[in-house]
Amino acid sequence: MGNILANSSLDLRERVRESSDIVSIVSQYVSLTQKGRDFVGRCPWHDDRRPSLTVNPDRQTFKCWVCDIGGDVFSFIMQMEGVDFRGALKILADHAGIDIVPKRSFPRKNVTAHGSMSGENGPFNGDVASDAGEIDKSTLYNALAWATQKYHEVFLNDPEAEGARAYIRNRGISEEMVRRFQIGYAPLRSDFLIGLSGNNRRRVQVLEAAGILTPGSRNVDETFFDGQTAQLAPWEIQRYYDRFRGRVLFPIRDTLNRTVALGGRVLPDSPLNSPAKYVNSPETRVFSKHKMLYGLDLARSGIRKSQRVIITEGYTDCVMAHQFGFPETVAVLGTALGAEHVRILKRFADRMILVLDGDAAGRKRAQEVLGFFVAQGVDVAILTLPGNSDPCEFLLANGSEAFESLLSTEAQDVMDYAFDTYTDGIDLDRDIVASTAAMDKLLAVLATCPTNASVDDPLRMRIEKALQRIAVRFRVRDDLVRQRLSELRARQTRSAYEPRANESNGPRRENEDRLVFPIGSEDESEMELREKFEAFPERILRDKESILMPNRLEMSFLEAWFACPEIFPVLADRVPCDLFQSPALRQLYLLGRDVQRHGEQPQFQTIMLRYESDAMKQLLLAVEDAISRKNLNELMLDEEYRNSLLEQVVAMAEKRKCDREEPKQVNALREAKIGSDEAQRKLLEVANYFRARQMRQNNVESKTVFMDDDGLSHD
Repeated sequence: MGNILANSSLDLRERVRESSDIVSIVSQYVSLTQKGRDFVGRCPWHDDRRPSLTVNPDRQTFKCWVCDIGGDVFSFIMQMEGVDFRGALKILADHAGIDIVPKRSFPRKNVTAHGSMSGENGPFNGDVASDAGEIDKSTLYNALAWATQKYHEVFLNDPEAEGARAYIRNRGISEEMVRRFQIGYAPLRSDFLIGLSGNNRRRVQVLEAAGILTPGSRNVDETFFDGQTAQLAPWEIQRYYDRFRGRVLFPIRDTLNRTVALGGRVLPDSPLNSPAKYVNSPETRVFSKHKMLYGLDLARSGIRKSQRVIITEGYTDCVMAHQFGFPETVAVLGTALGAEHVRILKRFADRMILVLDGDAAGRKRAQEVLGFFVAQGVDVAILTLPGNSDPCEFLLANGSEAFESLLSTEAQDVMDYAFDTYTDGIDLDRDIVASTAAMDKLLAVLATCPTNASVDDPLRMRIEKALQRIAVRFRVRDDLVRQRLSELRARQTRSAYEPRANESNGPRRENEDRLVFPIGSEDESEMELREKFEAFPERILRDKESILMPNRLEMSFLEAWFACPEIFPVLADRVPCDLFQSPALRQLYLLGRDVQRHGEQPQFQTIMLRYESDAMKQLLLAVEDAISRKNLNELMLDEEYRNSLLEQVVAMAEKRKCDREEPKQVNALREAKIGSDEAQRKLLEVANYFRARQMRQNNVESKTVFMDDDGLSHD
């Protein structure tokens, strides 16, 4: 696709939105199931036992009813990636293949199927040494994609990589898998990527920030460094070396198929003097090893089809499982499986199978991760492979049928596995001390289970069976077992409420002191937009009890407008803006008028696209939800109904005007210098007039569809 200038803001937003189907985008992060016209999935921002995330393909919106957050595709990416609107726009533009060319910058390179960049001069064009300041995420993604492609080309074609190709062949990995997983090789020389990047200072800084290059400890005379020239001097180049040199490389990608890190394995006959068999990328702005799983980018569709996920411990185990027909397989990144990994996988599958090596280390790792699975209430089984084999070796020796047989018949439920593990070698009848300790370990695992499971939830049944088994096997009364479980739960609850630094798994909230106003044309300044659309603080929309939240008249106005945008001109003419007390409604009214003046119809998507504020998008979603609940979109197709609804809104507006005018008229008469008899007569006339008008309005209002409380404040 062609380039779009970043300052063509409205055109760019519209094109990116049209190219970013929200169902497809959300599916990159959450497994969705169609339910009627909507799609549902487990919310990624809270411990979602039952799907509470709804995605509407018609409106191109999402909503979590528990977290009470929602919005459009931009809002979703902002929440998931922790970026602002412009960051979300860039991510979605990259995903759609739309090049954003900002002012005073340079076009990015062409992107291959794997998201890598072509070109000989590295991950940037032009003289980027002048680009100062923090390196943004998109730049890091581009650099990682470029480096990954270069390493992959070396693996496929470079004579130096013959040892790496032989290692992969000996492991039984096919050429198809090499290309699918984009396996690479980093040459032994330390300046391979520096040379390809043209010795450009800024590019080297980016590669360092991406975790690919690392400063060395070699003795270099730093008095020669000026840090100002675009090109690195020869002695400066000696400062850096390739973190992965001499290693077979396994690119690690996120669910949007962006390379975020690399995992490197040293070759068996490598001349490197390195004690580490595996080296992974360090933590960076785009990579956290506790939140990434190898192969998840390729496993999502397999997980959806099989309704399960197979978790292995090594890169080659994962690749081999895919090769043998198990595309639902992922791997951890050289670290133990953690709670965040389990939370991520829960979005995609209900059933998980942890496949461990058959050695003692594998059994030890299983004990370490039991609590993570149980605490999140997932249906997990643990398979320990026979002998000392790993999944890669077992599949090569025995084939896919034998592996599937083990998965189906030998994988143990996590609580059964825990029982066998914690009681192994203990005489439960005679060794009171050891058996009591084992029972406490089992109950401590059970204590982490969610306590809000419904009666028909399979988790509740598994907990009950586990408690019964513990009581029988340890020969302890059932009530005492349950009492001990309650004590352990209370202890864990107390520790859970202790403050933890920098921990936040909830949805991202915008700065509530920011001003809310829509974007405009590229020739309008921010100050002009603030004045034109009467900007207001976002915190007003966060307080649902505030008198400045939309009242019933204002919500009715919005419902009629968005259910049938064609009537907005008439509606706006007959309901003046000064009747609105909510600053949000006044702003939307002004925006609708502005869109209308530019020859467009002020439809829901058009208005939504003009906002970056999550809180304003929440308000717009509440209106759309009310329209859907009342079936107004279909009802408004009938002209008679449409006209009736219009009159109802106008009648409510007139009632509001009466309510405001009556006290003013009465006070004016009271202050007028007229005789008491005449004043009394005029007061009576005014009162009778407003009373009769009130009765007429009430009669009209009794027929309106705008009678339910939409969770917002009323008159």
